[in-house]
Amino acid sequence: MSITQVIAPNQYTLFSDTNAGGTIDGIKNNTSRIYWISLDNTGNSGAVYVQLFNNASGNITVGTSPADFVMYVGGSSQETYNFPIPLAFPAGLSAAVTTTSGGSSSPSSPVILTIAYN
Repeated sequence: MSITQVIAPNQYTLFSDTNAGGTIDGIKNNTSRIYWISLDNTGNSGAVYVQLFNNASGNITVGTSPADFVMYVGGSSQETYNFPIPLAFPAGLSAAVTTTSGGSSSPSSPVILTIAYN
């Protein structure tokens, strides 16, 4: 997992996890906005779901706590979601990648999750 600050003109930070899964990634513990999300699921034949939570990671149980936003990515594929109007997460930003929407099971092979936020 890494976090990289991107300097002007974009003014956002890149979060990257090269082995995203059912363990929660605490990205930011206060107000944030997402500009784009990229997910590389080419290592898995089955679909995965990116679960985003409007909360600090310590307050989330993956598979029990409902996600505030969920995105689907098919098996053996990559997707990038751009948000011209950024997604707002006023209480914090946390993420998990699972094999079912709302589930807690990690994909069998590594998934690369990248989020541009501020």
